[in-house]
Amino acid sequence: MRLCTLPPVMEPPECITSPVRVTRRNACRPRRMISMPLSKSLEMTVRPASALHVLELAAKGTIRNKEVFNRNYFETLQDVDLEKFLELVDVWVVEYAESYAAKIS
Repeated sequence: MRLCTLPPVMEPPECITSPVRVTRRNACRPRRMISMPLSKSLEMTVRPASALHVLELAAKGTIRNKEVFNRNYFETLQDVDLEKFLELVDVWVVEYAESYAAKIS
């Protein structure tokens, strides 16, 4: 396991003319990749009501700038079970967390 510490002041490499923002996320990466920070995100969206009377939940997750998680759930408003819906949200969050842990390690 490689540990690194941030120096108090870090000069940008000569090949990059614009200012470089150094964070823990990119401090241990090679110099040629410093300008491309890696990101991670999980977005869950409940779409607004429409004329179709359907509940729609959409989830999209990225790890290291690649989409690795994409889920959609549809159910008519008459048949919505709130407990099942909340459990589905919890399951998706855990799925994303597991894939994040697998990708990072």
